Amino acid sequence: MLTSARNHFVGQIAEIKTGAVSDEITLRTRGGLDIVAIITRGSATSLGLARGTEAFALVKASSVILLVDFDSSKVSARNCVAGTVSSVTKATVNAEVSITAPGGA
Repeated sequence: MLTSARNHFVGQIAEIKTGAVSDEITLRTRGGLDIVAIITRGSATSLGLARGTEAFALVKASSVILLVDFDSSKVSARNCVAGTVSSVTKATVNAEVSITAPGGA
């Protein structure tokens, strides 16, 4: 599979909360990080998702927000990953920032 998504999280499905139209899927990475995604029930079925199934989550870099002095009570984002800046590559208009999270994510 080819993709432009820069953030790739591998793990197992830890939990599925089934809804009428959408399912809430919790992916637990090997390092213990939980990533929650909302997908249609049809997609969950066609992917064969079930508790314990190996899966991965892709997150486009443009969907990531970086914070410093993080206070979780002031952020509405569901998936928050704490880590340390491991590299910064600056360009004219933007920059690529790599974060190393606990457990290797």
